[in-house]
Amino acid sequence: KSIADIAQERGFTVGTIEGHLSHYIGTGELDIAEVIEPARLNALSAYLKEHYQGELASVKAHFGDEASFGELRMVVEYL
Repeated sequence: KSIADIAQERGFTVGTIEGHLSHYIGTGELDIAEVIEPARLNALSAYLKEHYQGELASVKAHFGDEASFGELRMVVEYL
């Protein structure tokens, strides 16, 4: 199921579901490859490795609508 489908089914926002997924990616209980496709993960990871300084606002500004804060948090937890 997509993140949007899970959110709708459970009555949560997409951001809430992404937050839950981020937590489990960070603990190692969830493989990020189950949530973000490899090419996208590589692109987000490369940018974050070079530009992330502890805050996501500037990273989000770079990607605009192409990446959500939740998706970026998942990659940060993965890294």
